[in-house]
Amino acid sequence: MTTGPCEQPGCGGTILTDGYCDTCGARAVVGAETATSDLARAGGNGRAPAIGRVISNTIRVRTRTTKVSKNVSGAVGGGLVEVPAIHGLSAEAAVIDDAVVPEHERFCSNPDCGRMVGRSRNGRPGRHTGHCPACGAWFSFGATLQKGDVLGGQYEILGPIGHGGRGWVYVGRDRNVADRAVVVKGILNAGDAAGANEAAAEMQYLAAVEHEHIVKIYNFVAHGDSAYIVMEYVEGTTLASLLNAQRAAGGSEETWLERSIAYVAAVLEALEYLHENQIAYNDMKPDNVMAVGRGCKLIDLGAAHRMSDPAGVVLATPGYYAPELAETGPTVATDLYTVGRTLLSLAEPDLDLRGAAAEAMPPLEAVPALAHQESLYRFLLRATDPNPSARFQSAHEMREQMLGVLREVVAARQGTPRPAVSDLFTPELEPGTTELRWQVLPAPRSVDKDPAVAFVAGLAGLDPKEVLDDLGDALRSGQLPNTIDTWTQVLRVCLEAGAFAFAEGKLNDLEVEAQGDWRLMWHRGLLLLATGRHVQAIAHFDQVYLAFPGEPAAKLAVAVAFEAAGDSRRAEYLYDMVSRVDPSFTSAVFGLARCLEDNGEVDDAVAALDRLSPTSRAWATGSIAAVRLLLDSLIDASSPDSTVGSALATERLQAAGAIVETEPLDPERRARLQREVFDTALILLERKRVVPHRKVRVLGRPLVSDGMRSGLEATYRELARFAPTPRQRIELIDLANFFRPTSIR
Repeated sequence: MTTGPCEQPGCGGTILTDGYCDTCGARAVVGAETATSDLARAGGNGRAPAIGRVISNTIRVRTRTTKVSKNVSGAVGGGLVEVPAIHGLSAEAAVIDDAVVPEHERFCSNPDCGRMVGRSRNGRPGRHTGHCPACGAWFSFGATLQKGDVLGGQYEILGPIGHGGRGWVYVGRDRNVADRAVVVKGILNAGDAAGANEAAAEMQYLAAVEHEHIVKIYNFVAHGDSAYIVMEYVEGTTLASLLNAQRAAGGSEETWLERSIAYVAAVLEALEYLHENQIAYNDMKPDNVMAVGRGCKLIDLGAAHRMSDPAGVVLATPGYYAPELAETGPTVATDLYTVGRTLLSLAEPDLDLRGAAAEAMPPLEAVPALAHQESLYRFLLRATDPNPSARFQSAHEMREQMLGVLREVVAARQGTPRPAVSDLFTPELEPGTTELRWQVLPAPRSVDKDPAVAFVAGLAGLDPKEVLDDLGDALRSGQLPNTIDTWTQVLRVCLEAGAFAFAEGKLNDLEVEAQGDWRLMWHRGLLLLATGRHVQAIAHFDQVYLAFPGEPAAKLAVAVAFEAAGDSRRAEYLYDMVSRVDPSFTSAVFGLARCLEDNGEVDDAVAALDRLSPTSRAWATGSIAAVRLLLDSLIDASSPDSTVGSALATERLQAAGAIVETEPLDPERRARLQREVFDTALILLERKRVVPHRKVRVLGRPLVSDGMRSGLEATYRELARFAPTPRQRIELIDLANFFRPTSIR
């Protein structure tokens, strides 16, 4: 019984009752209702699996579950990295001549055995076919299809193009659909009937897979004693081949790292789609990702497995699969483990993933490529944690953190900010100031629709103690729910109101009720900061950083804690990372400037303040801070043992003057800064710490005593205009007269 003609261009076939064309193997175009039914029959449920609360490095990670559309548009790496257009070989050019599996890759296919087979012995070459001497399983490592063979009366074989864990891979032409190129994947051990049956079952749920980052499956055919899957032929290059070419050409390691992260982040979109449909990919590795054009595709679904069906053989690659795979079967966590291992192998190709680093992330000193990539190293630590519950819990969460890490890597190399809105944290709650204040730190966003957020917003402008009283009344009356979301709002208000004892007691209770919730870990860190226990605060915020290595807010909190604890070098490193990626974290910019100043790097501290955006509310504060940094360094330079020479002192005076002249400051503030510049210059001249020179200008006046005095005179007269009382105005006029140069008195 048939259902109608096939709608694929150039195909004259007919759609059968199973929903597939009897000629080209394409799936019929169906409506949403039919598609959902197909998905249910294939073992999925048409919606994303629920991702609940899990323990992650002692932190409970709650993430939003996002429905993923079938086709996800967007540039590779979120548009952060430009990848080259990759064009691979044509079908004919891809054929290889020597279609024999190398001896070092010959192993028994029996998952309970895995013994080396087909190896050379006593000077005789290994056999291509035979039985495993340990378990008796049949093996065959030679290509079984020859050029000119036709499968199903439709697919003409051109030749082999490679081999994988379950079979040889061939390229061919589809005689029935415009001679399009196709890939035909067979079973490695052709005489294994169980393997053929497994491949047939595989087709039933993989045929519905359709995503821009996943190779398309066209058909499933039998030929002789074997079964074959017919897939889209992709003219691209695998990431493994790109890596080899990159190393041979001696290309930029930084650029390669960025592109590797970008490609893997794109593949996570495909995994998110597969997981949404309850399918585990299982065999993520550089050989199975094809760069094509400016995108990429997963090219081998041979190891894909329904997570709802843990029975059966699961094929995976040693060095890449999760340590618990044999026990738990395919899960989201096992798939995401392979992603971490893939990125590790791309970042550090010399690492032996089957040796010392087989089941654990190696120490940082063993991964030179990550020596200056702390966030990426932390990302890989979590991705490949031996404990499944400590890993990322969804491809969406993993991709968001990966893109956050990529922003950091790109910003560090290019010097261009790469800000993004976080799903987990709010922006800074206060604009940054020149002082160290824990109150600037962002707050965790509510995962659910939390009425406490709107309630607190409605009390804006009130004293924190009044807000706390109103929140208490709302909780007691039931106006607000007694949830962790609500209490995270209450705890923040408690800390700002100075109710530290109450906050600590409530945190103790909540941590028993919701053990490991990262938001409580965050607020514990805030409490420790607010009460001066800075070293303990570092440990708590560091756990949040481990869980969310792509979040600037997490790094900012660790930096604040380190600075408060007196470790300005460590704080400087973290402030630098945050402010390079997103200078809207103005407290990171000011923190970096403070740390640099503490370490005597005044000019670098001033340069750091340039990261502030002119549209930021903190811009004027930054300009004033830059002027005072320069002037304070010169006041120190007036002492006899100063190492600041005359030339450097002159440069800093001119730089301070240039900031005052060019920044959009209000007239009174500008006049006050002018007074500070002229006054500092006059002190340096009188103490002979700078060489006077009439051709050198500071704020438009010659760098000589009379020039600076005339500048002070004019500035005091300007300030007199803003004096709030007649008495203060007279005092300012008297100062103007005092500094008036003697030559013109």
